[in-house]
Amino acid sequence: MGTAGLESIAALIRRAWFGLTPHEAVAVHDVLLRATDAEILADPFLIYGRIIGHYLAVRADLGGDQHGPLMASAGLVEYCLNAVTTSHDIDEVIGYGTILIVGTRIRGDLAEADRLGELVQRRVREVQDWAARLPDQDEVLRPGQLEMQRGLTLTLMGELGAAMRCYDQAWSSRGESPYRHFAGANAAANAAMLAAFEGHYELAETWLARVGEYRDRVLWSSHLTYLGEYLARALLAADRLDPEAASAACRDAGDGSQAVELWPFVAAAGCAVDLAFADPFRAYERLRSAAFAHGHELAHSTAAGGLLQRAYLDCLIAMGDGARVLQLVGQGDPPPRTLVPIVRVHLLSGSNEVAARVAVRAVRRDDVSLRDQRELALVRSVALMRMNRVAEARQCFSALHGCRTRYSAGAASRISPGALAQLRDLCGPGPSREPARGLPLPLETVNLTRAETQVLRLLARGCTVAQVSAETFTSVNTVKTHVRSIYRKLGVNKRTEALWRADELGLLGSD
Repeated sequence: MGTAGLESIAALIRRAWFGLTPHEAVAVHDVLLRATDAEILADPFLIYGRIIGHYLAVRADLGGDQHGPLMASAGLVEYCLNAVTTSHDIDEVIGYGTILIVGTRIRGDLAEADRLGELVQRRVREVQDWAARLPDQDEVLRPGQLEMQRGLTLTLMGELGAAMRCYDQAWSSRGESPYRHFAGANAAANAAMLAAFEGHYELAETWLARVGEYRDRVLWSSHLTYLGEYLARALLAADRLDPEAASAACRDAGDGSQAVELWPFVAAAGCAVDLAFADPFRAYERLRSAAFAHGHELAHSTAAGGLLQRAYLDCLIAMGDGARVLQLVGQGDPPPRTLVPIVRVHLLSGSNEVAARVAVRAVRRDDVSLRDQRELALVRSVALMRMNRVAEARQCFSALHGCRTRYSAGAASRISPGALAQLRDLCGPGPSREPARGLPLPLETVNLTRAETQVLRLLARGCTVAQVSAETFTSVNTVKTHVRSIYRKLGVNKRTEALWRADELGLLGSD
């Protein structure tokens, strides 16, 4: 194959990248068919050309299914790792490094992909330091691409906070349209998706506004680039109970059976929309179909931080199978995404004390999403009301009132209309001064002495007064005095109530 022909193809790919037209792709494909593997491997942009050219010239009828091009990266991992460690060209390091990360991810080893992402990032800094001593350095051809791919790896691992940092970095270093913006636009779309899933609605809207600056939704790569945007819009529409907008966004995103890396998020978002507007059995069927298409088991899934397991539990509750939910996750220390389903099952079964206790423990956890904290607070308000703990119910619901947004309708729709009406009658229109949004709900502060705390925790272990006396080297009368003081401070009259209340207030130690 002539050098000039390959150089012109590499130049075209360097310029257009994901903006390559189908007509250009056919030409690229025809030229690279005549090139040797060694010639193509010598330039990461020729590798991109072979992958994209083959996809558009041969597999374009697959629509949103872009797994084929990604699969090609899996066979190049070892070669690209060597190229990353030996090249001194910044664009080559990023080009080979991106293929390395994607290929490792496609092989199913997310932890290794994350480790290699850190290695490539270090190598980029080394080459940048070396290149800084040279005159007339060109700008990076693929600004933000490495950070974007690292963010996607972390997203699939369920490390959403770290992923958001990577997406922000990718957006900050983005290039301009029409060809250098793809990584930044992709990062903004994914950031909007994560913000929507976690319940950070204003942040989701901010990222949606950023990604909305781009209008290239007709390119072959638009589904790959803007999938996160479609999912964010679907979730936000479901949360505000807007069926038309939710359905339109789901059509853009697909049904979760397509071979895209974000398929767990596609399936979970589609399930949320179905549960908000349709028959729960339809949501369950579609979720199972998506999982089957990817050979995935739902009941104990840890994919994307437990996102699919949560969708599965939500379906079970909607179909009336709360017992199965508790069988799966009701014991031990449940994962954070399972807490809302657990609390809802207890509320629906009439176990109001358990629902209130689990809910208040859950909102103290810093690994529970803001979306779930709001729903937990709402469930706790209902449980407290049904237990005739009116003052606490009013306090909890009034604080939640200050955090309500136009996206609160979805959570409210999962509470019976009668219970919501009772809460609103009980609490009125809400406080005149709204609490700061996003802050934890106000809880009563109880100040126990060190001795009282020690006695309380021994009682929680099942010790009798005599055993507490022996354990603390104090008299039985002193222990009884501490117990009376504990009861008075907690506002209770017996041990079971004291232990329940102490657990609710976090006085028995860490979860």
